[in-house]
Amino acid sequence: MKDKKNALSVALVVLGMIALGLDTHPLPDGQERLTRLPTYGEGFALRPVAARAEDTAVFGTAAVRRFSLACEQGSFLLTVIDGTRNRHALHDPIYCVSGAGWQVADEEEIKTSHGRVKALRLQKQGQETHLLYFFADGTRHWTSPTRTWLAQALRRASLGNSSEAILLVELQPYQKTKPDWKQVVHTLPLLSNL
Repeated sequence: MKDKKNALSVALVVLGMIALGLDTHPLPDGQERLTRLPTYGEGFALRPVAARAEDTAVFGTAAVRRFSLACEQGSFLLTVIDGTRNRHALHDPIYCVSGAGWQVADEEEIKTSHGRVKALRLQKQGQETHLLYFFADGTRHWTSPTRTWLAQALRRASLGNSSEAILLVELQPYQKTKPDWKQVVHTLPLLSNL
């Protein structure tokens, strides 16, 4: 019995040391993918937007990049969050919108050539807005926070060899009308670059 306790104690210490080592090993981030985003193309134009003062307070050391996107389907704010330096920044966007007082009135998962994205219709005190989001690792898109946490853990354990950096991508229209999200995701090839 005492040997089992000793073995368990040694195993926990070794696992703790490995976890600390993995946590301090710097992983490559996803900023290079953002520099590959085209600034214009057939039917769209993309320009950087200045960072918000509250981004650091909300996302900490995570890299947050914002862009203004104009396309045939409307004008949008494109926000990309790279959680490489702060994995807690990558979470279910529904937590944030709920925390800001918005309620999810409707949600729809949309299949894309790279996986799935989720479109939300949000309401608060008679106002309505829309949000499309997905997580991306450079090749696949998904909407599950649990999958994101598992992918981040695997990425840390493999020292970044399991995938590229995982990004949270959000697209929010400037206009109040609901965008045709299926049309947006299928006609904007730049979303595939994330």
